[in-house]
Amino acid sequence: MQGFHLAIIWFTLTDETTFAWTKRAILMELKKAFALLREPTEEDLLIIEKLRKIANDIPFHSMSVDGTKTTPMDESEG
Repeated sequence: MQGFHLAIIWFTLTDETTFAWTKRAILMELKKAFALLREPTEEDLLIIEKLRKIANDIPFHSMSVDGTKTTPMDESEG
């Protein structure tokens, strides 16, 4: 990897309840990341507040580096 990179964590609904979420992370070049990001809408703000309260309890479902899936390290390795 060269240059600056940004880790983006995002959440997707697993069902219609707004209580079941999937958490994913991707590491990508700063330029690509800024092309994807936007200001949250009013509707987004309500969901963001819910997620703020539960985000740390949601395990990561997947992680990737610029679209290439990674294998999480075992805690004893890192």
